[in-house]
Amino acid sequence: MLGQTVNAGSQPLPRPGQSVRVSGFRDGQGIIHASRITPAPAGQLLLVGEVQRDDNGWHIGQQQLRLPANARLREGQPVRTRGSLQNGVMQVTRMHVLAALPFRQPVTRLLLQGFVQHVGDARYRITGQAFMVTAQALQLQLSQQAGQPLRLELHHITDRRATDRWQMSRLLDSTLLPMGRPLPTRKNGAPAPQRPDKPIMPERPYPMPGRFMH
Repeated sequence: MLGQTVNAGSQPLPRPGQSVRVSGFRDGQGIIHASRITPAPAGQLLLVGEVQRDDNGWHIGQQQLRLPANARLREGQPVRTRGSLQNGVMQVTRMHVLAALPFRQPVTRLLLQGFVQHVGDARYRITGQAFMVTAQALQLQLSQQAGQPLRLELHHITDRRATDRWQMSRLLDSTLLPMGRPLPTRKNGAPAPQRPDKPIMPERPYPMPGRFMH
């Protein structure tokens, strides 16, 4: 699906060549765990995810992009792109860099759900949002449930240098969420050849980067 690896779970699989819209969350390996797959009209394509760059240029997942000449991006930025396919390359006609949080007004508390990535020391990310975990008990909880979709509460703090950041307050009970099980992974991080028998995420998750694509 446009160069993206999708774990369909129990969602009906589309026919080869069919245009679809996929809702879900990406895990640390970039796999999209789908909560909803629906038919979509053919034509203009929509692809959302973090951009990376290699010798062949910019890409999201395995999908190569041809960006407008005035595009200014950094690796790892979440973007929403629209365009069409030509010889397997997505010709991007419209592009928008996404903010981690879709809020204009200041907020002091967040409830976020998705796959948690440990990026070093006490630093983590969930759905593109960076946060800190200083309590050892919370770090242990996250390590014990690594690779599972989680629901966290974060609170906003300002340190002595007046630097804004987010810190984890607690891990909410994931049994309250209608989540299934993600694909098991091997020690090298590759997905094991198994399929879950339940949807991975709620049917209508809160919109975050990586939610929709054809």
